[in-house]
Amino acid sequence: MSGLLARADEEVIVSKMKVLAALESLPKLG
Repeated sequence: MSGLLARADEEVIVSKMKVLAALESLPKLG
């Protein structure tokens, strides 16, 4: 179970990083 939780945490971290990167790139596009 701990392995599955760790994998889920990794996916959440990756998704957060993707969102942050997208938000940072928005001003450049505008």
